[in-house]
Amino acid sequence: MSKKEKISNVIDLVIKKLLVIFAFVFPVFFVSNITLQNIIFQKFYFFYICVFFIIILFICRSFLKGIFELKRHRIDIFVLSFLFVSGIGTFLSIDKYHSFFGFLNVPSQTFLSIILLSALYFIINFYADKKLIKNIIIALILSNIIIFIWSILGLLGFLLISLLKIIPLDI
Repeated sequence: MSKKEKISNVIDLVIKKLLVIFAFVFPVFFVSNITLQNIIFQKFYFFYICVFFIIILFICRSFLKGIFELKRHRIDIFVLSFLFVSGIGTFLSIDKYHSFFGFLNVPSQTFLSIILLSALYFIINFYADKKLIKNIIIALILSNIIIFIWSILGLLGFLLISLLKIIPLDI
């Protein structure tokens, strides 16, 4: 096994672990809003940074292997069609800048987020196997159990007021 193959295998392992970690952190950051507020500005930039890092690692892996490959499925047509139609909508928008990058404090309704979600879909689709899917499901379940326990303890009044000031129920 050459040095490039070893590095490529390490990058594959890191990407798989990052996808599982991302699946664990995602509900804590995005789904745990008891007050049903919008996705907070800083939370969405955390999402941007994670997905950009995964994309950069995937591109580095492709350069090391010398080939850029993706698995193809039937749903890819719909994802690419949605991406294309959203791109046309952004291009024909009156305010192209805010359609692409978003308004201040509302980064979730942008073309950039659609691009990142599409890229994340293709990368997850490329690495999808039974073991990864099982690990992602376990991470999602554990994360939601933590959210459930935190919410129940907070609603029943078992958490200290000083702790709730640091980490509120509406994270």
